[in-house]
Amino acid sequence: EMNLFPESLASAVQLLFVNFGGEEETCSLKILQQVRTEGIHAEIYPDAVKIKKQFEYANKKGIRFVAAIGSDEQKNNTISLKNMETGKQIKISADELISNIRSF
Repeated sequence: EMNLFPESLASAVQLLFVNFGGEEETCSLKILQQVRTEGIHAEIYPDAVKIKKQFEYANKKGIRFVAAIGSDEQKNNTISLKNMETGKQIKISADELISNIRSF
């Protein structure tokens, strides 16, 4: 009510993984663990719902990056990474994810 907390504290989460359910969710959870081990605050959307709702959630919470691992990304061992502030989206390997989050 008094706006005493800095806006930067509103959301400590830097990265949200989209939840498609099934194998894609399992793959996302593995990479989520790696990202957290590297000190990046990340979470996965709790339910496999429409992607629009998941992106709205990221915007509402002020999460800067959204990572999506769908069936195509899983086959190609890539991740679609979107910067929610700029709208820029790139496809990268799982190994490149951490360095891109830090420099994107």
